[in-house]
Amino acid sequence: MGSMRALLILLAACSTSGVGERRVDALELDAAQPDGCAAVRVYPDVDGDGFGDATSAGVLACSGVTNNTDCADQDANARPGQTEHRGVPITGPTQHGLAYDYNCDGVETPELTATVVCQTRAICGGAVNAWAGQNTPACGVTWPFVSACTVVNNGSGPFCSPANATDRVQGCL
Repeated sequence: MGSMRALLILLAACSTSGVGERRVDALELDAAQPDGCAAVRVYPDVDGDGFGDATSAGVLACSGVTNNTDCADQDANARPGQTEHRGVPITGPTQHGLAYDYNCDGVETPELTATVVCQTRAICGGAVNAWAGQNTPACGVTWPFVSACTVVNNGSGPFCSPANATDRVQGCL
């Protein structure tokens, strides 16, 4: 048929979807839409945090969230760039299957990793601010947190003991 070129367009005009978002349903789009709409790929943002669902292929629309970097689109606290450590699991499914990856980097990063065993005189009488024992607790686990070690005399001689130990939840991001 010579140099005949076909462009298949199911629907070239933008329409309103009823939820305040204009959508374009087309296999291919002419860049100049009749009503001035320049369709782009947008992604669902269920939690409204401004980051689109990382597991979505997106749709062509005239407006919406143009990134798909949210690893957990059911929880507004989980999003790229998050800096707040949290001690409760993410609500809903996550891209990497990690319950505490609040900054969407694919790693559950504990807020505090220092540990202390109040046994040596070198640390007695000073501030330590660390988890009691030799292991860092996992994300979301409640564990004794020691703010200082002090010398205690129990009648059989002085020994080093945790002071101001309180239960604390290990936050992660």
